[in-house]
Amino acid sequence: MAVFFVHDVRTGLVTPLDRKFRVRDIPPTDELTEIQKVHSKAETDPEDFKDHRQKSKQKPLEPSASQQKAISAYQEVKPARSPLGRVKNIMSSPVLSISKDKTLEDAWRIMQKYEIHHLVILDEEQKYCGMLSDKKIVPFLMSPQGGNLEEMQKSSLNAFCHESLLSTHPETQVEDLAPALLEYGLDAIAVFENQQIVGIVTHPDILKTILLKESLEADA
Repeated sequence: MAVFFVHDVRTGLVTPLDRKFRVRDIPPTDELTEIQKVHSKAETDPEDFKDHRQKSKQKPLEPSASQQKAISAYQEVKPARSPLGRVKNIMSSPVLSISKDKTLEDAWRIMQKYEIHHLVILDEEQKYCGMLSDKKIVPFLMSPQGGNLEEMQKSSLNAFCHESLLSTHPETQVEDLAPALLEYGLDAIAVFENQQIVGIVTHPDILKTILLKESLEADA
């Protein structure tokens, strides 16, 4: 079961996202936040993207009779991959959070203290309004003076909040997470149950699960 939700921070509404995910080969969807749109535009040249879309519409070459026979034979004998499990089995819980009126310096100190890479941002009503990664803080730490502490002290976490956010459910299959994270350009996703945040899953969590599964299957 793949369950994803869209959190509208402005209205407070949480609605199921009824769609299938695929690895990104189309422009970002309307569900993307303004920050993600800007990020996507900055990294993509319109002409290159236009060429890519034209190429993606081309029909794939049909396999020859011998190739089709080989493909069919492989599909008959290849072992079926067992599921990777559910989100509830790999998520980090409980989740550490921080108020959006705190500063980037406050967030960095919490990350350092608890040795974590992500913090959930909550608004004044304790509702989910953002996810902060330590990658967002790195530019402030890379200044020639060894870190722009003054700028971090002035930077409110409100700047890292979004208008809409994606979340998932503890019962979602792990293999359904990777396409969702890729399509929306996320490196972590919040896990909600009964309108409460109960966990967080990151890219490394998924990678570790895949590697462990492959290792166990290889030893079997």
